[in-house]
Amino acid sequence: MKILFEHQHLYYLPQFEPVIIELKDRGVRNIFFSLSLSVPTIEKEIFKKEAARLEIEIIQANFEPQRRRIIKELNFDIIFIGNKSSLTDIKGKNSFVVMLYHGIGLKSSYYTDLNQNIDLICVESKERQIALREKKYNAIFTGFPKLDFKLKNEKKINDPFLLYAPTFFPSSLEKTIPLFSKLIDYNFIIKLHHFFWTKPKYILLKNKLEKEVQSFSNISISPFREYNIMNLFSQSMLLISDFSSTIFEYLIMDKPIIQTRYYTSRMKYKIFPSLLKKRIDEDRLNQIDFVFNCSEARELKRVIRKAIKNPQLHHKKRMEASDKFLGKIDYGCSKRILDAISDSGIIIGA
Repeated sequence: MKILFEHQHLYYLPQFEPVIIELKDRGVRNIFFSLSLSVPTIEKEIFKKEAARLEIEIIQANFEPQRRRIIKELNFDIIFIGNKSSLTDIKGKNSFVVMLYHGIGLKSSYYTDLNQNIDLICVESKERQIALREKKYNAIFTGFPKLDFKLKNEKKINDPFLLYAPTFFPSSLEKTIPLFSKLIDYNFIIKLHHFFWTKPKYILLKNKLEKEVQSFSNISISPFREYNIMNLFSQSMLLISDFSSTIFEYLIMDKPIIQTRYYTSRMKYKIFPSLLKKRIDEDRLNQIDFVFNCSEARELKRVIRKAIKNPQLHHKKRMEASDKFLGKIDYGCSKRILDAISDSGIIIGA
């Protein structure tokens, strides 16, 4: 049996890694990685180091079409994906394709970025399973494998901080940058979305942030190599984010979450606001009732004070939201995923 974990980006790996560990525990050895060759060198280098750490061979190629052709010719028994973009080109005649979403956030694409070449979609909640089955996809509620890793590898230090994790779009970052000079009473770690390091149009804003905070001893920016945000959860006092799936993932901590509803829009969305509505899952957004809301940048300091002073506020709502949006948190998600594949007629390890 040959199994491939297809990465469009490095940040898919935290979702895949617990499944890889479970496969190895079951005696599976022919596991391979592949990464889109369209990503920048900085991403390829870290991916190579991570593959070496996990002792997994990377499919080699000189250019992207060749990479996809090689994968298709290898006709993998199982292919794990986090996005459908390369699927048509890499799925072999006998390949069984499993979708593991890399996030659980607020994008409408969670319901549209799919096709019938996907044999099984493993989802984090019953709500998502029902929605996808209504669209005639073979979805099964397994939980979120990324959380298996978090629970087993929790680290703690003595200097808690505020974790600020803006997404790339719609993002609160540009409007938040000028506020840091007024927030010197708090220690921050800023965990930027992957694209702030790899996409030219977002790198400009990252550079602006770095310039702004370089003289502040209370603020540090998590380096690109620290790509798994979950390693920062247990050390933090609270989370500040906007439209990132981190808002849901952080529920496992039962700590305060501040959602910044302010953001910088792009010109096309200012002209055609309906396009932004199509991008965002409005129904899920409206279900977020477990956060401290911050609708204006100027209110952020006040909301931070309130959240720190009242950490148990929204506790009940956070617990309810965890059950609803994260499903089972019991170390067993990766096992359920492999069992679901076996139940589909694909015997793991055969």
